[in-house]
Amino acid sequence: MRQKLAAGASLTVAESELLAECRRRYYSKERETRRVDADGRIHIERTVDAEPIINAMKDYADIIGFKRNDKLAGAKMIGAIDPITAANWAKETGLKIGTKEYAQFAKKRIQHDNTYRGFRFGH
Repeated sequence: MRQKLAAGASLTVAESELLAECRRRYYSKERETRRVDADGRIHIERTVDAEPIINAMKDYADIIGFKRNDKLAGAKMIGAIDPITAANWAKETGLKIGTKEYAQFAKKRIQHDNTYRGFRFGH
């Protein structure tokens, strides 16, 4: 992909998504802690540092080489969320991650909910 970008050729949608996913996985700092309380119940807490993803969205144009409103083969990057947020939204809505309905829900939430503004591309 670097050779393609260096040559001035545009990436396909699949290539740009792969690049974004690789970057998300590289910079995502997922952590899981386990503790046992006095009653013997096990509590598992999963957290993720979303700041790298938020920073990646700010720098997305530099990484990919496209501006915020440019369309890439008919696709437009709205933003990206971390896996923990995705799982929470799936529980909240009852939608499965990866479905068209979930994608529409996530798109609306990223675009219109100021709580998740940091996940927007180029905010």
